Amino acid sequence: MSNRRAIQTDVPRIMEIRHSVRENRLGDPNLVTTTDCVAFIEDSEIWVWEEDGAVQDFAAGDTRDGWIFGLFVAPEYEGRGIGQALLPQAARRFGKLGTPLRN
Repeated sequence: MSNRRAIQTDVPRIMEIRHSVRENRLGDPNLVTTTDCVAFIEDSEIWVWEEDGAVQDFAAGDTRDGWIFGLFVAPEYEGRGIGQALLPQAARRFGKLGTPLRN
């Protein structure tokens, strides 16, 4: 298992996870597009948790102000502590960038 910064080839899986979550579901899936995701990877950061060759979770944040946009776990991987492991790592990453963290 590992966490790493998302790359463009992760976008389909990130979008799959974003649209499959049980909490914080988008009423209109078109509100967050593949183009939005690609731009977010380029302009800010998305971190993924990968295990057994599959992205299971991702955290997205804005490096300009330290804002963590969200953390989403694929439903089939819920309850394993993946989100709890990834969130502090993403928060530390923003701290290393010298940006303030917000709740």
